Amino acid sequence: MVDVMPLVLFIALSLVVFVFSLRGARKAFGNQKVAMRKLAEALNLPLSGGEPVIPNVSWLSFMRSPEYISGVYNDLVLTIRIETRGKGEGQSTYSVLDVSLPHHEGGAPIDEISISAVGWLSSVGLSLGRKPLTTGDDAFDKVFAVKSADADFALTVLLPELRAQMIDVWDIHDVRGTIHVRESGIHYEEPNSLRTDVQVRRFTALALMCSKLGAVVDAARAIRS
Repeated sequence: MVDVMPLVLFIALSLVVFVFSLRGARKAFGNQKVAMRKLAEALNLPLSGGEPVIPNVSWLSFMRSPEYISGVYNDLVLTIRIETRGKGEGQSTYSVLDVSLPHHEGGAPIDEISISAVGWLSSVGLSLGRKPLTTGDDAFDKVFAVKSADADFALTVLLPELRAQMIDVWDIHDVRGTIHVRESGIHYEEPNSLRTDVQVRRFTALALMCSKLGAVVDAARAIRS
C-alpha cells in the first residue's frame, strides 16, 4: 500500500504557505493603496488605475493594477507610479516620479544631469576619475554629487534657492534615490513601492522640488534654443 501521508503533508504545507502569501500580498496592496490616496490628496491630483487584475474572481478582488497619480502640478505634468521590473527572484519594485517638460522645436538637446547624495558609490566614481561637478556652494557640494557632460548647463540650472531646497528635502525626508534631468523631464526613483506615511511626505516634498527644477530647466533650455 502506498503511503500517502508525505503527499498529504506536502499539500497541507503548500496551502499554509499560499494562505500566508495571500495575506501578505493583500496587506501590501492595501498599504500601497492608502499611501497613494494620501499622496494624491496632498498634491491635489487625481488617482487613476486600480482595476481588478482578475475581475471574474471575487475573492481575488484585492489584486488590482497599480494606481498612479498624474496631472498638472505647478504648470507641468507630474506623474507618480509604481514600477515592477524583472521576473522571478530578480524582480524589483520602484516608486517613480516624473515631471514632463514641453518639447521645444529646434532646441539644442541637453546632456543628462544626475544628482545624488554623496556616498560609497560616489566615492568609487571619484576614485575612477568620474569627478562630480563643483558648484562653489560648500554646503551643497558636501551633500551632493552632481554629474553631467555639460557642466555649464548643470551649474546654470542649479540656482542657489534650488540647492538650498535640495539640502532641506534630503535632510528632512531621508531621500533614497537619484534625480535625473533629461531632455524629456525630471526623473526620480527609489527602491520599493510607496506604502508608508514617511514616503508620502518624502514624495510630496520631492514633487514640489522637482517641479521647480523642471521649470528652471525648461526656461534655461528655451534660452539655449
